[in-house]
Amino acid sequence: MIFLPLAGCSGMLGDGGNDSEPASVHRLLIENRTPENHTVHLQLLDSGEVSYWRSVEVPVTDADSDIVTGVKLAPGFPQPPGEYTLLARLDDNSDWRHIDYSNTSVPEDACFEIVVTVEDSTTLGFLSSTDVAVCGKQSAPSEN
Repeated sequence: MIFLPLAGCSGMLGDGGNDSEPASVHRLLIENRTPENHTVHLQLLDSGEVSYWRSVEVPVTDADSDIVTGVKLAPGFPQPPGEYTLLARLDDNSDWRHIDYSNTSVPEDACFEIVVTVEDSTTLGFLSSTDVAVCGKQSAPSEN
């Protein structure tokens, strides 16, 4: 099961138009909303080619907290502008879930901030927003 809520200003989905440019991915967060540890496997495709592939261990959310505490920032961001599709799978599940951002128009100099949520032992969700103030002109991560 998957749901795709969009938070914030998500841009306009469409054919991209002649004046649109690919957007970068500034940040990718994984939120674990469950009381169990999970591993989220992530692939970010740029025009169908793998540009990012990681498995991220996500801590549990504190049952006594009113906010989600099991949050992990995926390493390796920001990513440069591209036509992205995000794939994610939970733990040992073989089923990859995806959301396609390749035809999403965004304001000039804006970028995506994406959140993958672990809702329960079988459900992932995707949240995304675009922001100009956070992004502006940014560079790719350094290769150290």
